[in-house]
Amino acid sequence: MHSNVLAKAIEASADPNRAQSVIDQLAETSATALLKKIKIEQANIIGALLAGSAASGELLVAHPDWLPALLEPGALEHPRLAQGLKREVEKWLKPLLKADDYATALSTLREFKQRDMLRIAARDLGRVANTTEIMLELSNLADVCTEAVYQICWQQLTQRFGSPFHLDADERWRPTTFCTIGLGKLGG
Repeated sequence: MHSNVLAKAIEASADPNRAQSVIDQLAETSATALLKKIKIEQANIIGALLAGSAASGELLVAHPDWLPALLEPGALEHPRLAQGLKREVEKWLKPLLKADDYATALSTLREFKQRDMLRIAARDLGRVANTTEIMLELSNLADVCTEAVYQICWQQLTQRFGSPFHLDADERWRPTTFCTIGLGKLGG
C-alpha cells in the first residue's frame, strides 16, 4: 500500500509496530496517495514522528489533511517565529471576535495549537532542529495561544459585565485589566 522507502523508514524507527499501525490507518484516508510517493527524508521524519509520539499519530489519523503541510519541502527546516504565529492567529481571531463567536475562536485556537505542536514534534523527533530551537518554538506557541485566550476572555467578560475599575492609592477610579499566568510547563 505504501512505498518501500516508507517501509524502510518504519523498520528503522524506534517503534516500528506503532509507526506501522498509524501508517496502516493513514493508508485508509486521503493521505494514501502522498504516502505512496514519499521521499526518503520525509519518510524518515514521519517514521520517527509516528514511532516516538502516539499523540502525533492520533492527530494525523484524525486530520490526514495535515500531513501534506508536514511533508512540504522546506516546511520543517526553519523554526516558526513568534511574529509569524501572531500574524496567523490574528487573521482568523479578529473576525471571530468581531462576530462575538467565542466558541469557534476557542475551537480554532485548539486546532491551531495541535497543528503546530505536530509540526514541532516532527522537527524534534525527526532531528531537524536542536533542543534550543524546539524549546523556543514551544514557548512562542504557548505565548501566542495564551495571548489569544486572554483576548477572547477579556472581550467576553467585558461584554457581559462591563469594563472593570478599581480605586487606586489616591482614591481615584482606574481601569483594571487582568493577566494570565503560565504555570508549570509553559510551552511544554
